Amino acid sequence: MKKATLIIVLMSAVLILCSCITVNINGNNGQTTSAETKAETAVDTKAETAAQTTEEATTAAETNPEQTAQERTEEFFKSYSGYWTNEDGKFIYFGKDEKGAYRVSFGVWNAGGPFPTGSVYDVEFISRINYKMNVEIDALHDDPEWYGDGYEAYSYELTVTDVSDGSGRKISAKYAGDDEISTFVFHTEPENPFLGA
Repeated sequence: MKKATLIIVLMSAVLILCSCITVNINGNNGQTTSAETKAETAVDTKAETAAQTTEEATTAAETNPEQTAQERTEEFFKSYSGYWTNEDGKFIYFGKDEKGAYRVSFGVWNAGGPFPTGSVYDVEFISRINYKMNVEIDALHDDPEWYGDGYEAYSYELTVTDVSDGSGRKISAKYAGDDEISTFVFHTEPENPFLGA
């Protein structure tokens, strides 16, 4: 019995001493052991996972379609509200209606008649100077006495690029119904700025 107790005490002492010994696992000429590599990988993986989770949460908050679509649209309209006219007398107007909805209208100065107009639901910032917006053009009903055949409501994707230079504020865009992109100059008065030129 005394021998068994002595053996247990000695084994306990050996275990206690072993737990206090520091083992150098980098003794292979400075080479990293697989245990150290695994430990470092585990730490790196945890840090990357935490960073990725934070980034995903931020991205999810930034792309909330109900909140940020409104914010992006407001930001665009703060900078670009007003009239934009090209040399052919066609204009694009960005503004709000009486209910506060963001609208875009296409027209031709002094031409008369109805032109496409619609609501802007989202503005995507492609880059610092490039914007793409989704426009829902309102339906136009038939009226033979005034303008003839109407058309159904339709979606229109309007891309705007800010091409301002030293001569003033300018955008390039495709007027609804045109095949080619043209340059439009900014003005605040509801009149053709090219008539004076």
